[in-house]
Amino acid sequence: MTERTLEVDYVIVGSGAVAMAFADTLLTDTEASIAMVDRRHKPGGHWNDSYPFVRLHGPSINYGVNSRPLGTGRVDQVGLNKGLHELAGGHEICAYFDQVMRQRFLPSGCVTYLPLSNYTDDGVVTSLATGERTLVKARKKTVDVTLADTRVPSTHPPSFSVVPGVRCVPPNALVQLKEPCAGFVIIGAGKTSIDTVVWLLEQGIDPQKITWIRPRDQWLLNRKCFQVSYDFFADTYGSLASELESGRDATSIDDLFARLEMAGVLTRIDPRVKPTMYRCAVVSDAELAQLRRVTKVIRKGHVKAIEADRIVLDQARHLRRRSKFMCIAALTDSRDCRSSRYFRATASRFSTCARASRPSAGRLLPTSKRRFQATRKRTRSAGLSRFLLSRLTG
Repeated sequence: MTERTLEVDYVIVGSGAVAMAFADTLLTDTEASIAMVDRRHKPGGHWNDSYPFVRLHGPSINYGVNSRPLGTGRVDQVGLNKGLHELAGGHEICAYFDQVMRQRFLPSGCVTYLPLSNYTDDGVVTSLATGERTLVKARKKTVDVTLADTRVPSTHPPSFSVVPGVRCVPPNALVQLKEPCAGFVIIGAGKTSIDTVVWLLEQGIDPQKITWIRPRDQWLLNRKCFQVSYDFFADTYGSLASELESGRDATSIDDLFARLEMAGVLTRIDPRVKPTMYRCAVVSDAELAQLRRVTKVIRKGHVKAIEADRIVLDQARHLRRRSKFMCIAALTDSRDCRSSRYFRATASRFSTCARASRPSAGRLLPTSKRRFQATRKRTRSAGLSRFLLSRLTG
């Protein structure tokens, strides 16, 4: 039986990065009361479950909530990110969100935080610690951010079968090695697998001891194009201009990606293999050089099963597996594909925005059209990169 009732303006389910940013904006722009419910014991979402060596792929200062910067904006002087803005690690990010909750949200008096609690669609919140039940009512809106929750290897088993006795672990287990391994098999093609390969190489593992099962190659963003200080003005705004130029001139999707690669905005691990995936993963030039050291790459589809002496793949009969090798399931889903509600809601929002932004007949004023055509003519003759840079600096 429900023991108490809590009525607020907004109920936010989850306290990860998106939920915290949304609540922070509400606190800044409104006087709304907020209840935040999370099954985890502290803010940070999936960062609480991530592997110990995880770091942001982009500058720390670009991440977090608007009211408080993450990091100091310093430029790293050592490591594979040398010369670029700092990248916060997982523990730093969790500590940051915890500080935002304790030093901004709770002292405001507008936020009620219910950690370590389960939320059901009928609005009942059950504490996993005490069993106490609370009926939470939203006067305006309930925002369930967990519909877009990230699924990390440490909390979700791989989709393929693994026979007992085979060492198949998430990346988290690598920091607990008790003895050297004969080799490592990395399964996955996204950010998690990239982090895992880079970390192994940083520990001095011979690249020949790493086998990388990469079902698809992906386009990667060059980190130097996404820096935030004036020292990187030419790289950052030059890449923005290149994106606009490429979008203007491309004749197809393949041509667009080829132009972005030529402009240095995108890159790929293997120049000989055409990527078929793009998930906004970001690397530095030094990290890319490290990834290219691994030459044992298997492109035979997804793993279907790991058996005692072989790995079964989509597009191959099997791959021989050595018994003393450790398999690392570096697989992460950025969104729960089972949540059809999320995709229906997202599709509806995009279609609504498209309708709202679509000009009706006669809405484009002749003056605006003439200005657009004149600007387009100048950019075609002078090059959009030079035009934008001259406008921004002049």
